[in-house]
Amino acid sequence: MTKRYFIKGRAGTGKSTLLKKIAEAAEVNGFDIEVYHCGFDPESIDMVDFRELGVCIFDIIDPHDYFAERQGDEIVDLYEQTVTPGTDEKYKSIITYYTKSYKQRMKDGISYLQNAKSISDRLEKMYTDVVDFGVINEIYSTICNEISELEAK
Repeated sequence: MTKRYFIKGRAGTGKSTLLKKIAEAAEVNGFDIEVYHCGFDPESIDMVDFRELGVCIFDIIDPHDYFAERQGDEIVDLYEQTVTPGTDEKYKSIITYYTKSYKQRMKDGISYLQNAKSISDRLEKMYTDVVDFGVINEIYSTICNEISELEAK
């Protein structure tokens, strides 16, 4: 990507809303885009790619920390541009509470995902010993051939 827009701002400042509006406008205008949703919240959009234009727009706030380090990178700070000055000071204790709660939930989520991965690995090991992968390869080949035939028509 030759142009990357890094969207930052606190929770609730419109990062995902902005990305949704960009994706909707792209679709209306006939652009071929890729939309990536948050792994923890499928309603939230984290990134929109315009590969044909070499443009990417994405959320850079925790848990995905990226840094503008290349020519063409631009940071769009929604907090700075949209939040009334003094908001942090006015709601300091509430913001602190929810920030700590969010970080703890993220740690919990990561822990649960690690546990699920461990269980998945054990299940996969059990099946690897008893599954006939030759049959899977045959099914794969059959499906690929059928797709090729459909494309040829």
